[in-house]
Amino acid sequence: MKKIICTIFFLLSASGCFAQWLTEVQLTNDPGSSLSTLNSVAASGSSVHAVWSDSRDPSTEIYYKRSTNSGLTWSSDIRLTNSAGVSLHPAISASGLLVNVVWYDNRDGDYEIYYKRSTDGGINWGSDTRLTISSGISQDPSIYVSGNNVNVVWVDLQTGSFEIFYKKSNDGGITWSSDMVLSNTGGSGAFSPSVSASGNIVISSWQDNRSSSSGEIYYKRSTDFGTTFGTDTRLTNDPGVSTYSTISISGTIAQMIWLDNRTGQSEIFYNRSTNSGLTWGTDTKLTSNVFSSSNPAISISSTNVHVVYHGNGGIYYMRSTNSGITWGGDQRLSDIVSFARDASVSVSGTTVHVIWHDARNSNEDIYYARNPLGNPTGITTISEAASKYSLHQNFPNPFNPTTKINFDLPVNSIVSLKVYNIQGKEISSLVDGRINKGSHVVDWNASNYQSGIYFYKLIAGDFVETRKMILLK
Repeated sequence: MKKIICTIFFLLSASGCFAQWLTEVQLTNDPGSSLSTLNSVAASGSSVHAVWSDSRDPSTEIYYKRSTNSGLTWSSDIRLTNSAGVSLHPAISASGLLVNVVWYDNRDGDYEIYYKRSTDGGINWGSDTRLTISSGISQDPSIYVSGNNVNVVWVDLQTGSFEIFYKKSNDGGITWSSDMVLSNTGGSGAFSPSVSASGNIVISSWQDNRSSSSGEIYYKRSTDFGTTFGTDTRLTNDPGVSTYSTISISGTIAQMIWLDNRTGQSEIFYNRSTNSGLTWGTDTKLTSNVFSSSNPAISISSTNVHVVYHGNGGIYYMRSTNSGITWGGDQRLSDIVSFARDASVSVSGTTVHVIWHDARNSNEDIYYARNPLGNPTGITTISEAASKYSLHQNFPNPFNPTTKINFDLPVNSIVSLKVYNIQGKEISSLVDGRINKGSHVVDWNASNYQSGIYFYKLIAGDFVETRKMILLK
């Protein structure tokens, strides 16, 4: 009854249950096993993209579906691969209309990394592109796209031991650089890579066994868009197993989570850097559960940090609204106690999107949950009446580090209010959804960003306006 009341109240009000997670949705229902990964969902604007491996066909293939209305409704399943081999472990990343998918399959005899892209938001897809030609196994890819810069990392056996490799494209996946080995474990092995980027900074993290047979978290960073990388750096130093790291960067704030059993039980740990990964703070244990936790994933939007993980047969979520300084409690997203695993999280505008797979119906299927206002933006209504569309100059300006942006709507409107850097790259989405008519103000916290000129753009109905603001620290 509580869920029914909350759903009705959500339709009628912009507060209260508006901040709650909506009822989970089953996205697949076929006789094969549908398996997600830690990178199975990517949101950009009002589009949400999901990808998974599926055994409904004679061989395991990669499938995809999308939503164009922030997860309210979804397209039918689209089969992305048609391989004579087995296609596994897909990962997805999106930037505007450019949607990118990587996976590994053995159509060529051994496992190699493959890539596919759509340039129209997932409507049409190009051909499969083989990214690796390795004498050994290539597996477990991760991908992150920013504008036309596409970054891919994976595990590869071509050097004789499992190491982390990297390659990039600067033209949206048309052409690619040569393979670059990132780790150097001396034969001990490296696994579970992750990659993220912000501006010219690219960081990859992974599990590394060179210093401990149980594994530690290492990372490597580039300051020139992935052209060159610095030295391998050890992040963790504890007697337990540290694995399944995931990294995300927003502005100059880099944040990492991983699975760690240093306390005798598997828990989710967290660390953050305020200088683009140059130095890091102390490890923070996010979970303290009677059950073991596993498979963490992270997504950042401005100062809001979103984490999902598996525990006690379900998917759990927790959030920080101040760039990881403090954290709220965890919240269970999956209703049914089942074998739920491999949750992935992505944020666009105010909406948080989570994908996972579980076997509650005696078959592995993909499930989805959304929180329409899980990404607080600080919108305040000043007046419920306005005579025309307008975007006002932010105040104060110059500012450090917060400023207010006022805008007016003469009628209820679908509103997009985004912040861009001097290169024209979107760095923050302040409003992305339906807003009632009137005069409104939004707070923007730029503590994660460097001094400089920024632009903010309002789109509402047929009205479009852009203004300039200056951050001085």
